[in-house]
Amino acid sequence: MMEIKTASIFVLPNEILLSIFGQFSTIELLQWITTCRRFHSLILRLFHNRLQYAAELDGHTMYLECYHPSDQLTAPGLFGIPLGTHGLNGVGRSLNIDGPTLGQAHRLGNLYTRFRPQQHEPERKVPRWLRPGDVPGSRTHPASDPQAEASDTKEVVRDIVTVDAHELFSQLATTAYLGKREPRRGLLESIVPVTDSTIRVWRDWLKRM
Repeated sequence: MMEIKTASIFVLPNEILLSIFGQFSTIELLQWITTCRRFHSLILRLFHNRLQYAAELDGHTMYLECYHPSDQLTAPGLFGIPLGTHGLNGVGRSLNIDGPTLGQAHRLGNLYTRFRPQQHEPERKVPRWLRPGDVPGSRTHPASDPQAEASDTKEVVRDIVTVDAHELFSQLATTAYLGKREPRRGLLESIVPVTDSTIRVWRDWLKRM
């Protein structure tokens, strides 16, 4: 009778494990990150690579809307100029030098890409040739510079917020989404929702401003 041998998933090389992990969403992988030290290390590196790719925006533009509910049909839209993802390169260097350590998953979860609103839509980028070594996360890569995407003109977006005499705050509807336009006709071909909510602007805060 032939003996059937079974093998554990842990005997697979890292390249195959990364290929398997890459098929799952970030939320699904969070359940596996505490399985063992090896899974923790590979999943953290996968998270970091995904964040680097997301920070590139891949031709997407941030569209912003912020208005009083009564101005929904007349309020102008805004556009977000990316100012970089502060701390992303630091986590990458830590992974390469110190290896995965406790707390790095929490640091990755606290990273945010910051945007500066402006009234004019930024020009669409033309793909350019990158020098050897200009990979995401490297010192010479454009996205590594926090101000690389910022416009030279410091356009300030202003609006009037009115608070009635008997009210403590005013409510503003806020919407943000990433949109990607077709190269030829310039029509939106994909939209990724980011947030759609209502914020309160308090009278006391307006006084301090």
